[in-house]
Amino acid sequence: MLTKPPVSSSSSSYSGSSSFSSIVVPTPIPGFEPTAPVYGSMGSVTILGEEYDIATTSLRLYSCGIDDAKLKQIAPQIEKLTNLTSLRLWGNQITEADIEVLKAKLPNCYISS
Repeated sequence: MLTKPPVSSSSSSYSGSSSFSSIVVPTPIPGFEPTAPVYGSMGSVTILGEEYDIATTSLRLYSCGIDDAKLKQIAPQIEKLTNLTSLRLWGNQITEADIEVLKAKLPNCYISS
């Protein structure tokens, strides 16, 4: 909530205006859906039916039914996320060996399962 600064009866160094403008709410743009993902010029990848911006830095795939075979299918898409710094795979059935293979392909990414 915006409030006016306190007014003192004594002299003050405050020389700003005593009135405030109201907050302007932007007018919706016809045809633009603000909930739709907006992707940069780099593009996007689809992982398990969800679309992710190629610049994504954090990915959480909790309890998605991912096993070793499914991980091998989606790994090429995950590897395209070159800015990825955190990959969380909790609640899936992935062996440590396959996690290590993915870690080797994403050396700058913290991967936990």
